[in-house]
Amino acid sequence: MKIFLYEEDADYCMRLRKAGYRLLYEPSSVIYHKVSASTSKINDMAFYYLTRNKRIMLYKNFRWYQIIPALVFTDIQSFYRILQGRMSVHCVLRGIKDYYAGLRGKTGDSE
Repeated sequence: MKIFLYEEDADYCMRLRKAGYRLLYEPSSVIYHKVSASTSKINDMAFYYLTRNKRIMLYKNFRWYQIIPALVFTDIQSFYRILQGRMSVHCVLRGIKDYYAGLRGKTGDSE
């Protein structure tokens, strides 16, 4: 199952490790990353995918006893961002609902 937008890089790294590859850190490498190039800015679409895809990545790659604390941390982080006015309640709840409804990949009505 592919992850569309956000968390795909973490999922890829975890799948590589499961396949027996070693991941290495190269301190002299330089990577240019245009922040939010896919979404142009952090908006409702980004919050939706961040919330939903975090759950996809966790349930796909973590053991059950690792998922619970990771979800608690993720949800506390989202709640904090909502309180700061940096994240939309609607999109967070929709991302959670759509994960449990089995919606994966790019969703046309989330944009």
